[in-house]
Amino acid sequence: MAPDPSIASTRPAWAALGALTALAFPPAARAQEPSAKDDAGSAEPVITIDTVPAPSAPAGSEASVPAAGPVESCPAPRFVTLSFTDEVSVEFAGEVRTDLAGEIAPRGLGLCEPASTSREAAAAVQVRIVETGVGIELDDRLTHKRVQRDLPLTAIPANGRALATAIAIDELLRASWAELTLQRPREAPPEPPEHAVAPRAPSPTPTPRKRVAPRRRSRMRPSLGPQLGYTRIGTEHDALALQLRASLRPSYAWIALSAGPQLALPRHTERGDIDALGATGTLTLGACTHPGARVYACGGARGGIDWLRFRGRGGEGRKVDATLAHVAGAALVAGRLSAGLSLFGEVALGALVRGARITDGTRTLGEIGGMLLSLQLGLELEL
Repeated sequence: MAPDPSIASTRPAWAALGALTALAFPPAARAQEPSAKDDAGSAEPVITIDTVPAPSAPAGSEASVPAAGPVESCPAPRFVTLSFTDEVSVEFAGEVRTDLAGEIAPRGLGLCEPASTSREAAAAVQVRIVETGVGIELDDRLTHKRVQRDLPLTAIPANGRALATAIAIDELLRASWAELTLQRPREAPPEPPEHAVAPRAPSPTPTPRKRVAPRRRSRMRPSLGPQLGYTRIGTEHDALALQLRASLRPSYAWIALSAGPQLALPRHTERGDIDALGATGTLTLGACTHPGARVYACGGARGGIDWLRFRGRGGEGRKVDATLAHVAGAALVAGRLSAGLSLFGEVALGALVRGARITDGTRTLGEIGGMLLSLQLGLELEL
């Protein structure tokens, strides 16, 4: 496989051209007249040999490098040298130098050419052309190791091959110098002078702390809010109630008292129509799971009294006052909407212990009694 033309060099062609030019123009001889400083007895002219200089090779080729010793032009105190073989192009080599200098500069390292300094570098790197890309040879002068790696460049775009080569060289340097970090001895703390004795400070007398009792909220946890209720008694009485509810929850106990107006829905019977209006009140005693939680539940027993005025629309439209009483079991589930404000729902199931008979004076229009179902929905604001 031929080397990539983007990284291959043309310097061997320039070297061949210089050799042909030297053969075409051999050294020429010329006679010079004797100078006045020559001895008087020398009558023959002195012959000297001049050489015709060969044409200079292009910049960047090996022929342009002087044969004299290295000129110190590497100012970095710690540096790495980078060199390339002849088949590497000048453009590719320049890009690799620029990118590698940027990679190692943050670590305080400089990048120099081998001919620019007579000092020993921390590491010497040489890049050559291989079948699929470039080969990197690292001579680590600090750890006395030689590392070699072949970097394939066929899958890398042409404008990113120089940067990939520079990164690969930097990774080799980091891997080779990793053992220096692991083997670095820990600095021992400085030892105190033999006769130096630190004065011992007297131990302070502990000052007793005063216990500050935490501020406690009210144990009763009172709350107040409205509730809307629906009550069904037997199969003949349905009523709606809007009540004001007050609750106390000392610890896990539950005490709730509610009162408000009640409106019975009209009933249509064969003997006449009945409607009712009045008031209702309930008292609930029970216990809660955890009133301070975000969601909690309560259960208990409830007793209630309804004061109603029934009116029969048929006949003479006589009004009848009645008092209803019930007992039931109640269950409540509440969830906090915000600090101090809760939404609750309550269901109660029980029976009337005191019912009522509705008449228009001569006829019985209906009786209220039997099982009771009550549903409540409301808000509580903790005071």
